Amino acid sequence: MPVQNKSKCTTMEDRIKVAVRVRPLNSRETTDGLPLILKKKSNCVALTSINTQQRDNATKDKNTFQFDHVFWSLDSPDESGGEPVGQAEVYATIGRPLVAHAFNGFNSCLFAYGQTGSGKTYTMMGADPNAVGGADAGVTPRLCLELFQMRERIEAEGHSKWSVEVGYIEVYNERVSDLLAKRKKDSKEEVFVDVREHPTRGVFIEGQELREVSSLDEVLGLIEAGNRVRHTAATKMNDRSSRSHAIFMLLLREERSMQTATGQTITTAGKNSRMNLVDLAGSERVAQSEVVGQQFSEARHINLSLTT
Repeated sequence: MPVQNKSKCTTMEDRIKVAVRVRPLNSRETTDGLPLILKKKSNCVALTSINTQQRDNATKDKNTFQFDHVFWSLDSPDESGGEPVGQAEVYATIGRPLVAHAFNGFNSCLFAYGQTGSGKTYTMMGADPNAVGGADAGVTPRLCLELFQMRERIEAEGHSKWSVEVGYIEVYNERVSDLLAKRKKDSKEEVFVDVREHPTRGVFIEGQELREVSSLDEVLGLIEAGNRVRHTAATKMNDRSSRSHAIFMLLLREERSMQTATGQTITTAGKNSRMNLVDLAGSERVAQSEVVGQQFSEARHINLSLTT
């Protein structure tokens, strides 16, 4: 939010938090000689227009925006001397709290928004989603790893058991398809599903394939399988651009056990929770990406579906 609006700063108790991550200049931007127009000041980001930098008052900030968190991920320290923030720090701030909330029965949603090439998929998945132990691992694999570690600790206490199911869908050209639906070998055939609303269940996806998982390796295998059938295409903004919104879902269900005075074990339903981890398609002006034909239609639907 712009600082000049003088809105109240959010607190740790607020339900919605907004963070911004500042990435390094990519090879295309470096080759074109584009300047860095951002400055980090505490939890604020100041933007200076390129035209302003070319004039005498180059140090004048044009706009300053305030966020709950600012992750400075450039190769050099920020103005205050703070070191660049890597994947681990990003996860610790915005991902780890969701795991604890899930085991307490709260639903949560984390989504990455920005134009193509801004680092959304890298932040959410990492350079290689299967390389969980590496420095480049993204929020999703790190979160799944910690989820199973926490489940093991909780179940070791002997009072409850937790089941974990995953789903993976994409929204492409205003239609929803199931990335985990059974397909013929090496087939990228789309399997469409419908979004419904129930008076008691609320919004749900009819016909979606949910897979129960018991290990991190199973989750990573399903993510990899789903990513193989996602829609991607090259644009001027990115050589491999995600053309669809991808939603990875984690559903947790608890079963509680207790013993009666007679020694009988009774099992009852406990908490339920859901985590939605969303990698949105690139959002930018159509003219900037220089797309035509099918990709032009994709871009229009991408921008439309962000608000519908």
